Amino acid sequence: MKRSLMGALGDLIVTAVVLSGQFLHWLVLFIRYQMRCPHHGGKSLGNKKG
Repeated sequence: MKRSLMGALGDLIVTAVVLSGQFLHWLVLFIRYQMRCPHHGGKSLGNKKG
């Protein structure tokens, strides 16, 4: 029983880490886009890196 509980807990942690990682990734992209857009007036599309 303890082993399956640890396995479920591990899956939950992995899922939480992956979801939070994706969320942070998109949040950073969104913030960077919001910061760049007004300054460059839409020209940032040509300068986008990776």
